[in-house]
Parts: sequence; C-alpha cells; structure tokens
Amino acid sequence: MASVATHSGHNPANGNHIMLAGLAFQVFTLLTFITLSLDFTFSTWRRIRAMGKTEALDQRHAKLRNSFRFKGFIAALTFATLCIFTRSVYRVAELSEGWEGHLIKTQKYFIGLEGAIVVAGVLALNAFHPGFCFREAYEDSPDV
Repeated sequence: MASVATHSGHNPANGNHIMLAGLAFQVFTLLTFITLSLDFTFSTWRRIRAMGKTEALDQRHAKLRNSFRFKGFIAALTFATLCIFTRSVYRVAELSEGWEGHLIKTQKYFIGLEGAIVVAGVLALNAFHPGFCFREAYEDSPDV
C-alpha cells in the first residue's frame, strides 16, 4: 500500500502504519517467545536443583543433552533469536521515523542492524543445524 501510494503521488501513511503494526507485532511475539523460553529454562534449573539431574530429566535423552552438538544448537538458537529480535526492534525504530528519518538514511545502521546481524544468526544456525545436532538422538532411537 505504501509503495503504490508513493508511486501514484498519494500519502503512504496507511501503508506505513500497517507495516509498523506488523513489525511491532513481530517484536511482541518474539519477546513472548523469549520470555516463555526463559521461564522454561529457569523452571528446569529449579527442578534439577530440587530433584537432582537423574530424577528431574528423562534419562533416555541424557547422551543428547550432554553432547557438544546439542549445547551448540541451544547456543546458536539463542543467538539467532536475539539477532532477529534486535533486527526487528531496529526496524520498528527505523520505520517509526518515517521514510525521511535518520535511521532509514544512515547506511551503517542498516548494514549492521539489518544485514550483518541476520547473516550472523543464519551462520550460527547453519553451523549447529538441527539435522546435524539431533542426528545422534534420531539414529539411537529404538523406533528407527
């Protein structure tokens, strides 16, 4: 809507507001995901401290949980999520200034907070791809 309005000489405000609302919703949903992930993590830690590792966790997956690959995947997923969250927050700030704002006209911010940060997250998840990291658990599964 914003592009069509701009190219036809009309006010792109409605399209801009829709894009901004979509980006704000993305920030909200990612923040919800991060919050729920932290809640799960802390609940698991509290359970382990209260019950001990062998009682608190399913031991069928102990080999996977203790592997470098799995820990790397969790770290890569955390890093990639924070990268995308940072990018989304930047895009909300950028678009809230409008098409003539400081952020949208400063290339170094775009390169760092849009391009480089997404590439870093993608590379992290490629290095610790779930197919690579969970292969042992799948191959060791009695159902296979």
